[in-house]
Amino acid sequence: MEMQRRNWKEYDEKLVRRGELYISLDFLENWDEELSKMNSGKVGGSFEFPQTFIQFLACSFSSVQADRRLYKKTVRIHTKAKDYRLLHHLHL
Repeated sequence: MEMQRRNWKEYDEKLVRRGELYISLDFLENWDEELSKMNSGKVGGSFEFPQTFIQFLACSFSSVQADRRLYKKTVRIHTKAKDYRLLHHLHL
């Protein structure tokens, strides 16, 4: 009996999607609106990430290391970040 080869890329994506099912990403719907409110009347540099995203990171960053792929994918959708050093810096 020949063993079936696992498609690791496909398996990896399934694990990431499984994480999406358990984590509410509702805050993404109001990302731009929340940032606009936070930056309205602000003096100095503007905020790049809404407060709800920072709270999301603070609550969930202690989870399994592999879940960072989900955070990176989320940030990539909403920012023009070329790297994710900021996420590492925000590791609360």
